[in-house]
Amino acid sequence: MRTLAIILSALIFISCKNSASTATETKLLPVATTEINTGHNGRFNKKITQIIKTEEAFKAAWKLAFANYSTKEPLPEVNFDTDEIILVTMGEQNSGGNSIEVTKVEASIGFLSVIVTETSPGKNCMSTTVMTYPYQFIKLKKTETESVVFKRELITNDCD
Repeated sequence: MRTLAIILSALIFISCKNSASTATETKLLPVATTEINTGHNGRFNKKITQIIKTEEAFKAAWKLAFANYSTKEPLPEVNFDTDEIILVTMGEQNSGGNSIEVTKVEASIGFLSVIVTETSPGKNCMSTTVMTYPYQFIKLKKTETESVVFKRELITNDCD
């Protein structure tokens, strides 16, 4: 029984060590992106991180982005055979001075990493007292990924 426990412990240690070295060997490469639109008054009440792969889904998201405007921006042309869209939103915010930005996109085989930076005003900052709904649309070349990870980084501006 004791020998079995030692063997199992050794196997677990070796498998953990091998998986850790495999993870560090996977190199993430930067992905070129183009901002399509950013705004503060969309009708995105909740936080969203989404990869848009069809024109129908893009039309629906674009309609929400300009739902609060009397003049609508025309839908940009996107070839969904070769490109896809990332949509990130902060949801409803209770003041001005908030923004959201995709700051980095990296990929490896079957994996996409998206870093999203949310910036908010600090307690000593003067900002408008109005509801805002920050969002951003980013275009990138289509990726055949099995896994997408969105990581949000939060920044609070200090206005001392």
